[in-house]
Amino acid sequence: MLPLLLKDGLLLPYIVTSLAFLLISITLLSALEHTSEEDLKLKQLFTHRRKHMPRFNAPLLAKSGYILSVLCMAVLSFLSAALSPPARLPDLFPVAISLFSYVHFVGFLIYFNTIHLTELPSKKTQKKTN
Repeated sequence: MLPLLLKDGLLLPYIVTSLAFLLISITLLSALEHTSEEDLKLKQLFTHRRKHMPRFNAPLLAKSGYILSVLCMAVLSFLSAALSPPARLPDLFPVAISLFSYVHFVGFLIYFNTIHLTELPSKKTQKKTN
C-alpha cells in the first residue's frame, strides 16, 4: 500500500494516520502488562515450554514482537520514502514491504489456528443430552 501512497503523493496522510495509530496503540498496550498466558489463550501451548524455559514470558514476548513490528514498519516506510532503490533492484522496497506483510500474515494465521485448534470446548456451549 505504501508504494501506491507514495506514487499518489499521499505520504503526509500516511504519516499522520500512522502516528495516530501509534498513539492509540501505546495507550492500549499498557493492558498487555497485566495480561497472562491464559488471557492470550496460549496456556496449553506453553505448559510444556515451562519445563525447558522456566523464565518464558508470553506477554513480554507479545509486547516485544509488537514493538519490533512497529519499528520495522517505520524503518521500511522511511527507507521507501527517503531513498531511491538501486538501479538493479527497482522494486526492492515494495518487495520488502510485501515480504514483511506476508510474514505477519503467516504468523497470525498460525497463532489463531493454534488457539482455535487447542482450545478446550467450553461447558456453556455444550448442549445437555438426555
